[in-house]
Amino acid sequence: MLGKLKKNYFLLISTFLILYFFFNLLDGERGLFSYFKKKEILVNLKLKKLIYLIKSKSLNLKTLY
Repeated sequence: MLGKLKKNYFLLISTFLILYFFFNLLDGERGLFSYFKKKEILVNLKLKKLIYLIKSKSLNLKTLY
């Protein structure tokens, strides 16, 4: 058994490393899923900012007249 592990040591380590990097690529604070979630939040915040700017300009025009 130990002989097989020594023979396939490189394959075993490389498999674990590939799995580790794959899961960290997708999940986690800086993962792919988190990226898309943060990107959606950014779009929503930009839209809210635009709405508030339009409301602000509208209020400024009402106060002028």
